[in-house]
Order: sequence, then C-alpha cells, then structure tokens
Amino acid sequence: MKRSACLDRLVFFLNADYTLKMKPILYLFFSLLILTSFTTDKKFTLETKPNETILFGRLNIYNDGDIKVKDIFFQMRNIEKGSSYKVRLDPEGYFILKVPAGNYEIKRVWYKEYFINLPHGYLTLEACDPDNLYYTGNVYINWSPVHYDRKTSPYFMVSTSSYYGLVGAVATLAISSISSTVEQKNVDVIPAIVREKPETTDRFYMHYPDCQKEIKYSPVNIQVYN
Repeated sequence: MKRSACLDRLVFFLNADYTLKMKPILYLFFSLLILTSFTTDKKFTLETKPNETILFGRLNIYNDGDIKVKDIFFQMRNIEKGSSYKVRLDPEGYFILKVPAGNYEIKRVWYKEYFINLPHGYLTLEACDPDNLYYTGNVYINWSPVHYDRKTSPYFMVSTSSYYGLVGAVATLAISSISSTVEQKNVDVIPAIVREKPETTDRFYMHYPDCQKEIKYSPVNIQVYN
C-alpha cells in the first residue's frame, strides 16, 4: 500500500537529521518570541519631554483561571492634576507608559466589558523625579469579574464605553476625567498584593539595553482599611 504525500512529508519532518538542521531556526524563533513579549509597540522609546517620566511593571488578576490577560486594562490617574491614562497590558501582563512626573493612583480596572472602580487612595504610587524610571512592582488583584452575579455583586459593573482598537500590546490613551462620578459604593475593596520581581526589570533591560536612566523601585502602595 502506498503512503500518502502528507504522510511522506510528516516522516521527512520527523527525520532526526532534518530536525537537527532545524534546531538553530527553532532557537531563533523562540528567542524572538521572548523578546517581543514585553511590547509589540515598536514606536515606544525612552525619550521623554521635560518633567515627564516612565512607569513600567506588571498587573494581573489572579485566582481566576478564565481571565485572558490581553483583555485587562487599568486607569492610572494623576492625583494632583486629575488627568488619567488608560493602560493596556501585553499578553503576559506587562505594561510601560510615559506620564508627567507626579503622584498616581490606580483608579479603575477593566476586563472586557466589565470594570471595578477602586476607592480613592487605595492603590497609589510616587513617580516625582523625571530623571528616574519607575518600576511599580508586580501588582496582583484578586477579582473574578466573569464569575460575579450581574445583579447582586457590589463589585460588578458593566462598562458603557469601549476603548478597543488600541495599536500595540502596550498602549496608553489619555482620557479626560474617566467617569469619576461613578464610584464604588461598597466599603470593601478587592484584595491586592505587590511583589518586587527581578525578572521584570531584567525584561526591561533586555528590550532597552541602552537605557542610561536609573530605575527606581517605587512599588504601588496599598492603603489598609480598618
């Protein structure tokens, strides 16, 4: 019985000599995959305007296996000026953005069409020196938006606006006062933790090896409520 052409090609591909020849190409492919995991926004550079700084870190929603990181956004708000930036994560939860130097808070977290408003002052960070770059830490938020009941959960809000279509896996959009009138009514807050992970700064240097500015660890501060 004759083998099919497809089977012949499969046998050829699995041939040991052929696989050995392909190893350098496979290594190159996976190396490029790692290099592009921090950001696919080729236009992002470390050049900043006067009084402007750069924040980078990682944010993830944990304790929910159904979450797709690429669909998570969060709002970074300048506490003094009130200006806000909507930040999109890359597929692994990393982000990087340019903002005016100052004090910031994470005011809202989106997942697809759902979002949670965080209390004023709950998650804050300081980034006041434009001569530094700031690593905000790896922030993990315990929130299960896809599992909450739409009618009863105090955390569950359906977003009325869509901000999809951003170019690149890491992107920011300046927003003038994003729905600051809609606030979390419940006194409870969603649990959050912050961890310093050396691999996050290592990943940054891998993408920006010529960086001359000092990286300062300025972790997101979590306000403790009694």
